[in-house]
Amino acid sequence: MTATGRGEDALNDGARILIIDDDRGMRETLALILGRKGCAVETAASGEAGLEKAQQRSFDVILLDIKLPDGQGVDLLDPLLDHHPEAAVIVITGHASVKTAVQALNDGAAAYVTKPLDMDEVLAIIRREVKTQRLRREKQRAEEALRKSKDEYQLLAENVADVIYKLDLGSGRYTYVSPSVERVLGYAPEEVTRLSPEDVLSPESFARQSRGLEEALAIGEEFSAPMELEAVHKDGHKVPVEVRAKFIVDERGNPTEILGVARDVTERKEMEGRLRQQGRLAALGQMASGIAHDFRNRLNPIILYAEMALREAGTPSNLKAHIQTMLDEARSMADLVQKILDFTSQSMLDRRPMDLGELLELRAESIRRALPPSVRLSIRRGPGPYPVLADRGRISQAVDNLVSNALDAMGAEGQLRLDLSRVESPPEAAPDPESAGSTGGWICLSVSDTGTGMTEGVMDHVFEPFFTTKDVGGGTGLGLSQVHGIVRQHDGFVDVESAPGQGTTMRIYLPAHQEEHDAEANGGAQGTPQVDQATVLLVEADDDLRKAGSGMLRSMGYTVLTAADEREALAVCQSARWGKGQADLDLVIADNDRPRTREMLIDRLRRGRSNLKVILTESVGEQEGGASRDTGFPHHVAKPFDPDLLAQAVRRVLERGLA
Repeated sequence: MTATGRGEDALNDGARILIIDDDRGMRETLALILGRKGCAVETAASGEAGLEKAQQRSFDVILLDIKLPDGQGVDLLDPLLDHHPEAAVIVITGHASVKTAVQALNDGAAAYVTKPLDMDEVLAIIRREVKTQRLRREKQRAEEALRKSKDEYQLLAENVADVIYKLDLGSGRYTYVSPSVERVLGYAPEEVTRLSPEDVLSPESFARQSRGLEEALAIGEEFSAPMELEAVHKDGHKVPVEVRAKFIVDERGNPTEILGVARDVTERKEMEGRLRQQGRLAALGQMASGIAHDFRNRLNPIILYAEMALREAGTPSNLKAHIQTMLDEARSMADLVQKILDFTSQSMLDRRPMDLGELLELRAESIRRALPPSVRLSIRRGPGPYPVLADRGRISQAVDNLVSNALDAMGAEGQLRLDLSRVESPPEAAPDPESAGSTGGWICLSVSDTGTGMTEGVMDHVFEPFFTTKDVGGGTGLGLSQVHGIVRQHDGFVDVESAPGQGTTMRIYLPAHQEEHDAEANGGAQGTPQVDQATVLLVEADDDLRKAGSGMLRSMGYTVLTAADEREALAVCQSARWGKGQADLDLVIADNDRPRTREMLIDRLRRGRSNLKVILTESVGEQEGGASRDTGFPHHVAKPFDPDLLAQAVRRVLERGLA
């Protein structure tokens, strides 16, 4: 397209033109020609009328006669340009007033034309000025858009959590760093612009980044591959960051700068670490649980038979002392097995509503007695109550372990603090804060000491079984792993806060229970009164356990029938010796390993015996939650049997008459 075409297009777009001239013929002729070209034309016969129109609307071009009936046209320049600073004023003059027209140019007029007018010249000047006006407006819009874009970029850069930076490849210095660098690395932006990557990255990360950028440049990549690096905070500690970078090139395509984004991935790395630890603990627990079950199965007959031997009236006293030593050692090993089972979250629980604050009060006196004289104890409680659904014995064990661990860390002196509080919102360290404990909040018990503290390396392994920082013989390394397993089995979690030389705080979080705890849960152990002689059927597949269990029950005065399985149990009950003169069956202790056959057995035995009582035995770890699962029978005993617990369960069921 020719220049003339572009100009005519400009006029056809509706250029707004004002003609101020006292010559009516001149006004009408110019208006006619410009109107046909597509312009929007208005006219005025005097300076006053022209100024009034200029005040009412805007114009692109003003044709101004130098001589007007009410004054000199040149005197209108200032007021016209005040109203329309971007308008082009073209002065119309005769030959005699060219000097005045030149003065008008100096005062701001865009051009002048002389009478008689050459319309081609007039149209060419108008086209030029209209084009200039439109180019100027486009430039202004572009500059405004650029300014707005810069403002938006600056707003984004100054408020985004990531660190945005520009690095000059020539000097190796940062030319721009967003304000978020102060939150991530502790430096003010102006401080970083005096530094290089070598100053803010660890030596290993600086070398890795340099190699990565060199490789990207060598193959002509516009972006470098994302890298996880270690930045160095102003105070010296390491901050993991994920860096993405883009090369900025000059007009010849040579890279001159790097535009990069660095993201603080500390929280992500911590979460990944927690997930790795959970996986490691789960693997260790799976391995340990199998060993613990087998070991406990072998220990249980030893304990049961030792108990029976001590109760025999004819056992010599010197032999009883030996048996007692054997029994004490066996129980010690059973406790060790219990710790392993607690860690694997496979202990059998008797979870009941209770108030953790009341439990802490009961434990406080025994904790005080265990403290060295130079260790100060403080217990702080916020507004209660602190209802949880928990096994009193296992939670007490967890508290004792935390206190023992704190005392070991402090040695002979220090301060031990126990704090109990309610937490409504899920803590950040919760494995699944969106689900666990979300309805009733959390009950938090923290145990703090002023001991030696732990390094990050120690904290990574602190809940692993058999991990210990003590000397050989100083401990089993099962105390904190037992705490971890007990709390996890209660649907809670443990959080650790520690640093070398700054002591340690262990926090137990348990989901708050919605129902009020009952009096029995807080009343401690109930009495187990003697009952009349009863007949008990023990159904147990393990020969050693069946023999030891039946012997223990007989030693308590019960008549005991035994069976290896459900079929044998029915046969025993229907045999000739189960006849007239025999006491009827009062209690069945049945293995719950096979629920369907167990239900069939109890249904058959209860025909005609509506008052038959039932205790279910379960191998520890068969199902997480143990006794808390819904079997339809409220009484459960963990297998292998603990003699005292078995005796208490049998007496309680027979005395209370509960099915």
